[in-house]
Amino acid sequence: MTDLPADPNLIAQKAVRRARTLTALPEAAARAGKVAEDPESSIEELGQAFSQDAALCSNLLKVANSALYGLRSEVSSIERAAVVLGRKVLRNVALAASLQTILPRAEIHRSFSVTDLWRHSIRTAAGASMLARESGAWEAEQAFAAGLIHDLGLLVEIETDREILAKIMGLVGETPPNDQTEAMRKLELEHFGADHQHFGTAMCKAWGFPQALRDVAAHHHDPLTLDSPSQKLAVIVNLAESVGKNCEHGVVSEPSSREIDPALLTCIGISAARFEELE
Repeated sequence: MTDLPADPNLIAQKAVRRARTLTALPEAAARAGKVAEDPESSIEELGQAFSQDAALCSNLLKVANSALYGLRSEVSSIERAAVVLGRKVLRNVALAASLQTILPRAEIHRSFSVTDLWRHSIRTAAGASMLARESGAWEAEQAFAAGLIHDLGLLVEIETDREILAKIMGLVGETPPNDQTEAMRKLELEHFGADHQHFGTAMCKAWGFPQALRDVAAHHHDPLTLDSPSQKLAVIVNLAESVGKNCEHGVVSEPSSREIDPALLTCIGISAARFEELE
């Protein structure tokens, strides 16, 4: 009897369970995020929730004062951040700050920078928010969160086997820019038994993220195959990777000249001319 091929989803779920440093969103961030999502919570409760963890509070204010939000005056307290940014944005900033705390400190390969991966995630998040607002196809705040976590599966791969990921990144770095995404997914399946979309989906489930974010993690490279109301969100994140000439996954390579599928633009109701202006 021929053995059935291993299920990539099961492989990803097992990997996430073994990834001890990733199995739960940092406690302080999870607690603060719940308070931020609760419309009945007060500004004082928000401040208390975020201030209970010094590192989270520091990172939160750092991100809030970054060029990403373009605020005219410095944000010096969580309470002020809640008033200026709003609860949904504050939740996203908390997510960003907490993700920073679990990023590995050591680089994986000379062609794969964790710092660039982080920048890629932030830029994709900002691009997704802009596209959502421009097209009206999705809520901008959730689009930001989706862009932020779309490559979460790479953190699982780092935790699973750094050496294998380093080997993959080395091979991907030698691939022509426009072929890197497909090459990477094939190599991941070959060496890990699942790709970063599978790992990211399992991680989102473990962290209790809503279905829309899980769908983006699972289909940000093939959003048109997604048969779900979340398809537009996945398309937005896919397109956001092209806004601002983003690098792919932190892989250092020559800039790509990606050809945009018109069906993606049609899906969210934005013209090719307008999209080119945003790029």
